[in-house]
Parts: sequence; structure tokens; C-alpha cells
Amino acid sequence: MPSPILSYQKRNSLIHRTPALLKLLALLGIAVALYMTGFCVHCILLVVALLLVWSSHIQPKDFLHDLKPVAFYGIFIILVETAGSFLYGSDFFMSFKDGTWNTNSSILLVSRLVVAMSYTSLFFRTTSNLEIRQSLERVELAVSFGHSRLSFSRAFALFLNFLPQLFAIWANLDKTWKARCGKRGIRKILVLLPVFITLSMKKANDTLLSLRNRR
Repeated sequence: MPSPILSYQKRNSLIHRTPALLKLLALLGIAVALYMTGFCVHCILLVVALLLVWSSHIQPKDFLHDLKPVAFYGIFIILVETAGSFLYGSDFFMSFKDGTWNTNSSILLVSRLVVAMSYTSLFFRTTSNLEIRQSLERVELAVSFGHSRLSFSRAFALFLNFLPQLFAIWANLDKTWKARCGKRGIRKILVLLPVFITLSMKKANDTLLSLRNRR
């Protein structure tokens, strides 16, 4: 079974040994590039991401598992665009006939989401929580010339590290649901969502108490 979404995997690849700050800056640069380039560049970036995933020895099933939320959202966007084409006569299908589909806003949005999530998966799969926090602390110390209490970097690191924990909570709930022979559907969401929110708030509160005890 795939590991939780965006969870760290300890390896000894070149990507794992790359400084976390460099990977974070590259991630921000790619996010900016996605909104300044077209579909062809998105495809090139996706191929590069796949090569980096292969070289970092990340399991393909784990990488595809990270893309699952984006896949559902992308399918939803295409369905809404398709429904709009039938109801309001938009040019979604016409763009495939005249060859302008690669400039369609919905297709560009889906391609941006897929590429962005691919590099986000690569970042979290190859970077530990400690590496993220230490890199952000170095940046804050450099910007403040050594006169910072590191409050911003630690808060931002907690935010980044909390995302994989949320996916881990949902993965445990999903396993519990399957163990009790639960079926997929709306009922699963209605039952698990309140529990997910409660456990997430408890996790956040436990983290807050742990930080207070360390002061």
C-alpha cells in the first residue's frame, strides 16, 4: 500500500543530498514559471520531474498516490468545462478542432496543477522536517543579520510540515474505514470528515503544547 501523501522517504540519492533551501527556491521558481509559460513548457517540466523521481528512487506508486488529489480536481475542472460547453456554447470543444486547445485556460490550469504537485511531491519525499526548518532558519538569520528569534522560519516550517501530517491522518482513517468493510461514496466523506477535522485540531493542539513545554 502506498505511503501517506507527501511523506518523507529516506534515501541516499543526489536529490536527497541536495540542500533543502536550494530545493525550496527551485520549487518557488517552478511555481512562477508555470504561470509565465505555456502547455509545451509544462510538458517538459513534467518529464524532468519524472526523471528526478526515477533518479531519487521514489516508488512510482507513492508518486502517483501524491497526484491523486490533483487528478480528482482536474477531472472535476474538465467536467465543469464540458458541461459549460453544452449549456452555454463555449469554445472548449472547438479549441480541439482549430488546434488552440493548448491555450485553453482549463487545460492550462490542470497542467499547472499536475506539474506543481509533481515537484511538491518530489520536495517533500526527499526533504526531512529537520532539513526544512534548518534551511528556513538560516535564511531568517541571514536576512536579519543574526538578530532574529527565528519565530517566522519556525512557524513557516511548522506549516509546511503539518501538510504531510494531515494526509497521514486521512490515510489512517481510510485504512480504518476499509478494515470495517466501509464502501466508497458520499457516506464515507460524511462520516470521516468530522473525525478528520477533530483529529487534525487535536494534532495541532498537541504540537502547540509540545512547543510550549520546550520553552
